[in-house]
Amino acid sequence: MPNVLTVEDNPTTRAILSSALRDRGHEVFEAEHGKAALDILAENEVEIILLDIHMPVMDGPELLSELKRSRPELPVVLLSGKRDINRIKACMDLGALQYLHKPVDINVLHEVITDIAGAGNTEAVSAHWGTMMLVSTDEAASTKLRELLPQPIKIEFATSMRTATEASARHRFRTIIVDDEFESGAPETAALVRENQAEAIVFALYSE
Repeated sequence: MPNVLTVEDNPTTRAILSSALRDRGHEVFEAEHGKAALDILAENEVEIILLDIHMPVMDGPELLSELKRSRPELPVVLLSGKRDINRIKACMDLGALQYLHKPVDINVLHEVITDIAGAGNTEAVSAHWGTMMLVSTDEAASTKLRELLPQPIKIEFATSMRTATEASARHRFRTIIVDDEFESGAPETAALVRENQAEAIVFALYSE
C-alpha cells in the first residue's frame, strides 16, 4: 500500500483519516500545515499527499506552489469541507489531481489512493479528476468546455433532466456542471444530482 501524508489542521479529522487508512494497510504521516508537511517530506518517503485547503502557517495552495517547483511528480488529493470554487480551481491549476468533499467516505478515499498509486499522472488525471458531467443544451458551451479541459478528462453530456438524473444514478462523477440556460429545471436537476452524487463537486451556474 502506498505511503500517505495527511496534511490537515483539524486534529480530530486528521486522526480519523489517518487511523482509517492505517487500518487499510497504509503507512501514514501527519502534518498540521504545509510547513510541517515539507519537513516530513524532507526525511520520509511519501507517495501521495491528502491536502486540506484552508490551514494556518502554510495553506494548501502555498504548499502546492512549493511542490510544483520541488516535487512535481508527487500526487496530491484535495480534501475540504468548503466548496470554495476559486480556491479549488487554483489548487487544480497548481497540479492537484483530485478533489473530495469532507466528510469523506473512507472507502472512496482508499480507492482513489490505491488507483492513483498504480497509475501515472496522466492516467490518474483521467481516472480521478473525472469523468465530468455537463448538463446543458448549449452546444457551443459544451464545445468550449471540451477545448479548455485537459484531454485525459472524460466528459459526459446530458441535455435533459431525465438523462442527467439517469446518468448520475448510473455513474460516479467527480465534477458536475449544471448550466444556467438549462431548461426551466436547473435547480431541481442540481438537487437530484446531488442526492445521487454526494462526493461530487456540483457547479450550479445559476442563482440559488
